[in-house]
Parts: sequence; C-alpha cells; structure tokens
Amino acid sequence: MRVTRKYENICVAHRLPKHTGKCKRMHGHNYDLTVSVSGPVSDEGVVLWYEQVDEAVMPWVDGVDHFTVLGESDPWLLALVDLMGDNVVRMPGGMDPTVENLAAWALADINARLPDGYRVARLDMTETSRSSVSLP
Repeated sequence: MRVTRKYENICVAHRLPKHTGKCKRMHGHNYDLTVSVSGPVSDEGVVLWYEQVDEAVMPWVDGVDHFTVLGESDPWLLALVDLMGDNVVRMPGGMDPTVENLAAWALADINARLPDGYRVARLDMTETSRSSVSLP
C-alpha cells in the first residue's frame, strides 16, 4: 500500500550552464513535489502518518526552498557563494540542477530518512505546467 503527500511551490533559482538556450541564464521555478511512500500498514491502520512522511521530505524541501541551487562545475558557483553565502546550495555528486537531477537527489535523500521497511514508491516533480519527471 502507498501513502501520498504533495508539497507545492518549492521556489528554487538555478541555471543550466551546459544548456544552449535560455535555461543557461539564471532563472527560477516553483516546483511541486508529490511523494508516494510504500510499506506495511501498521496496527494503527496507516502506512505512515502524514507527519512521518513530512519528517522524511521536509529536510530536503527546506534545504532548497528559496535558495539558489548550482552544480559544482558551474563557473558562477564560487562568485555567487562569495556574494550570497549560504543562500547558494551545491548539487551533490557534481550534477547540474536539472529537474531530473533534483528529483533523483530528493528521492535518495527522502529514502534515507524513511523508517526501515518503507521506501519511496513514486516521486513526481513538476517544474512547469508543461514539464515534470517521475521516479522510479
């Protein structure tokens, strides 16, 4: 069984330096994240309480919401860290902050915070009204 929770308007600034179009420029999105967690149903009749899902998801959300997220290879990274300090978040693993990479990062982070026996069965991240990704 699955329990699903939605997180809306996660505001993130980023840029994609390898992109050949306008996404190479600094811009932002209001991401929506939908997380479905699967696992056994407890004696209380729930997969997980919604608050337990929030405990696994919100540290990731709070770590990117209203921040600028850049890849390690972005030539602007060091200058923006000097200028903006801890308002700049570095993508893990040298990845650029594409919606695919943000979703993969969220998936790994959330799975690591879930109780034993539970896992993210599906994660959907919407970047715009016309584009989103789904994992796994």
